[in-house]
Amino acid sequence: MKLQTVLKVTILISILFFTGCGVKLTPKGKEVRVIDSTFSKECNFVGSFSSTSVSGKRDKVINHLKNQIANAKGNAFVVSSDGSASDYPSGLTTYSITADAYICNFHQTSATKTETDTGIVDRLRSLKHLHQEGLLTDDEYKSKRDKIIDEI
Repeated sequence: MKLQTVLKVTILISILFFTGCGVKLTPKGKEVRVIDSTFSKECNFVGSFSSTSVSGKRDKVINHLKNQIANAKGNAFVVSSDGSASDYPSGLTTYSITADAYICNFHQTSATKTETDTGIVDRLRSLKHLHQEGLLTDDEYKSKRDKIIDEI
């Protein structure tokens, strides 16, 4: 019985170590945006990425994804699958997210700006939806919302 407990604790510590207990965003990772799938059609596909964490923190999974995408020279992603599972005896929740990464041109000229003003409302709605789904932290949501509003 004692050996089983030691083995379980060793495995748990190993999992937490290898999944990155404290995934911090790199400077380039901070520039990676979550986008709506309709906007991705105007971007260049980089690849699919996934991240899993047993630490019980969804933001760590998102941070890890953003860092992976930034390392691949991407600057945006669309979540293609998002799931979580709880291990009730241990109380741990495993989060797993898969995303398609893109390189997008977020700079627009004044001529195209007036054409896309109606798109700003759609982007704000999409951003709100991502925040409500837990894919953006409160700070990320506010920061991205402010950037979109500044485009008006």
